[in-house]
Amino acid sequence: MKQILPICLFLLLMTGCKERPEVSASLDRAEALMESAPDSALTLLQTLDTETFLKRSTHARHALLFTQAQDKNYIDETNDSLISIAVDHYRQHGDMRSRFLSLYYNGRVLTNAGDHLNAMLSYAEAEELVDELNDDYYAGLLYSQMGDEYGEYYDFPKSLEAYQKAEKHYYTADKGLHYLYALVNQSTIYRNLNDYAMSDSLLHFVLKEAEIIENLSLQKLVLGNSVMQYEEQGKMDKALSMYMKLIEKFGIEDKTSAFLSSVVSICLSDGQHDEAERMLQLSWDKAETADDSVACHLAASEMYRSRHQYEKALEAHEAGIMIQNRLLKENLQQPILTYQRDYLAQKLDYEAYKRKINRYAYLLLIIVLCISLLTMALYVYKKVRMHYHSALRRRLKEKDVVNLKIINQLKDEAELREKSIRSHLEQLKEDMKQKNVESLHNISKLQEEIRINEKMSIEYRLQSEKLIDTLSDENIQLKQVGFQLVHSYFTKMSKWICIANRKKKENVTDTNGKLMYEVIKEEIRKYTDGERGYKLLEETVNKHADGIMIHLRNEMDFSEEEQYRQMCYHFAGFSINAIAFIMNCSTNKIYKRKERLMVKIRKENTVHAQLYINLLSKQL
Repeated sequence: MKQILPICLFLLLMTGCKERPEVSASLDRAEALMESAPDSALTLLQTLDTETFLKRSTHARHALLFTQAQDKNYIDETNDSLISIAVDHYRQHGDMRSRFLSLYYNGRVLTNAGDHLNAMLSYAEAEELVDELNDDYYAGLLYSQMGDEYGEYYDFPKSLEAYQKAEKHYYTADKGLHYLYALVNQSTIYRNLNDYAMSDSLLHFVLKEAEIIENLSLQKLVLGNSVMQYEEQGKMDKALSMYMKLIEKFGIEDKTSAFLSSVVSICLSDGQHDEAERMLQLSWDKAETADDSVACHLAASEMYRSRHQYEKALEAHEAGIMIQNRLLKENLQQPILTYQRDYLAQKLDYEAYKRKINRYAYLLLIIVLCISLLTMALYVYKKVRMHYHSALRRRLKEKDVVNLKIINQLKDEAELREKSIRSHLEQLKEDMKQKNVESLHNISKLQEEIRINEKMSIEYRLQSEKLIDTLSDENIQLKQVGFQLVHSYFTKMSKWICIANRKKKENVTDTNGKLMYEVIKEEIRKYTDGERGYKLLEETVNKHADGIMIHLRNEMDFSEEEQYRQMCYHFAGFSINAIAFIMNCSTNKIYKRKERLMVKIRKENTVHAQLYINLLSKQL
């Protein structure tokens, strides 16, 4: 109590101080200008002398408004010392909206600083206030940032979920432009998930809307994303068409290095080697990040390969991969997103802090007593529940033993009854031979009796073997599940190969997935490196897919071994992009060969032709 009194007196003195009217008026004016004229709001806030502030609440409000004004003026502040004043104050005082905004802009500052883990922690705490906030615009901003953070760590399902929430809030808030950008973000995630149809649909819709509202920036963004998406899919004709539309309308002077690197592939596919070389040089000139360098090296490798300069192509490819590996190793040293756990720990610390400052000793004692009683109650409850479950398990075990005895007894009885019937039958036959006194009617009657007894015997046997039959069915299902798991494993492996290959063409500062690419590459070498690796893959596919490759080689006569290998990669679950990477050729070649194979299979119409067609049709 002696320690609490000075603190209370200090707080009373602080609350008794009145801030100068002109300071409060300036802050009110800055807040009113924040949305309509953020530059004027920032200028006004910069004129205030913070050393003259008398109240902590004034410092906190100024810190929040100043950080907000910087963000709206596209000033990427990386020092969280100012916004921390607002966060610390509004966690204990002020209204809920101020607390939300302080947490949101604290996350924005941490994002700018590259501290994604703590940024996500701040966003997660702000998310708890969304329902109470009742502001769809700021809710949309929050979920957009959360979508970006999830994307930094390649958690694409959660990133997509966050962007979808942002889209709904922007739509409710009637923020049309923000709504369209949220759709563009979703299209990027769908592309990363290899759902190109959904991504293309969203981009097409946004492009139409952007043309209606005559928003050139959004049009340029959508066209650029479309070019890169079609290039990833190997649809070079569409990529070239979109690229021509883009440069005709906007030019390429302001395009990123990653985009220009993808243009190199498009130009090469169209036979424009000089233009491809010019785009590559321009891409090198604009390269700023390590990711840009990776994209340039890989684009250079592709250009050298088109010229049949395979040594230079290999050198450029290996240089890009080396940079990727370095970035991936650095990124994987970062902590994984466990913000929920960290947030809970921080919240518990905060609640303990509140109790220490704001509650009296006797209230704390009551809480301790209540917790003790609750703990005892929980302990007793757990003991009773444990005893109940133990007794239940014991009864079930006893019941299982009884049922097993009954099954064995039924089985033994069935066997004995069957032996007895057969022995009786043999004896009767022998008697009839010896005596020859029985009529045909009596023989028929006896045979009918035998049939009835044999039917009863079969019923006993069916009862006893029902469990075995069930297990057999489960084994068939397990075999099917086994193939599904193997197929899913290689499908996911190919998706990560495609994601890692895309990272070389995108302007992404985070490098978390690139070491994973190397790990995946090493794993896939077991199945693709040389003749031995391919044999292992073929054995694995045969084992889990009912000898499908054996059937294929027996039924189909392909002119090249490469055709068998590509079929095997399709059956395993690899995507077209992954197969192109493994077989060191273009996706267009893989796609055309696949179409020719499907035509040949349909034409010959072998026993397993439909199975081959079904498996090939699943691959994109």
